[in-house]
Amino acid sequence: MNGSARGTDGVAIRFDDVGDGAPVLVLVHGWSCDRGYWDAQVRPLSERYRVVTVDLAGHGDSGDGRREWTMAAFGGDVACVLEHLELDGAIHGKPADAREARSRWRAMRGHSGVLHTGHCLVDTGSGREVARSADTVVHFAELSDEEIDAYVATGEPLKVAGAFTLDGLGGAFVRGIEGDPHTVVGIGLPLLREMFAELGVRWTDLWARFPAPGH
Repeated sequence: MNGSARGTDGVAIRFDDVGDGAPVLVLVHGWSCDRGYWDAQVRPLSERYRVVTVDLAGHGDSGDGRREWTMAAFGGDVACVLEHLELDGAIHGKPADAREARSRWRAMRGHSGVLHTGHCLVDTGSGREVARSADTVVHFAELSDEEIDAYVATGEPLKVAGAFTLDGLGGAFVRGIEGDPHTVVGIGLPLLREMFAELGVRWTDLWARFPAPGH
């Protein structure tokens, strides 16, 4: 499906939406090209997933009547397409640079996201493997542009997936979570206990093998 969404400054943002399935993959081109850059990848990916490709303003079929050409505005182009399609399922890893981190936070502030944390245990003796994923909803505070700039300047958002932390400077910008807080910080301990049980290992037995400091 070919579609068009309206950016915050009124510029028309064109996109393609093909395939079905989760997660939704949102592909954004780089400088001096357009959504056609992804044509070779879209066909195989759309056999398993829903794939959305976007023309940023001034590229491809999107409008070019923009007054301020900033990374934040380009981030808004992607956000308006997701809102138009009623999608909040874009997948984000670590931001590539400070500009992307700022754009990411301007899109996240006042909204919620789902953090997916993968876990895998392997019994090296038997070769058995247990793999699970834990999902935690994170609710972000409404930040000012000045707060975002100050946070990005610390460098912390560039080091972590999602561009935020719960146990660091970014903790003040998280209004709340739904799920296991351990998965936001690192490994989901309740899920890990269940996975060990599937391999026949009691969680409490691990305490004797790996005692806490001072015990």
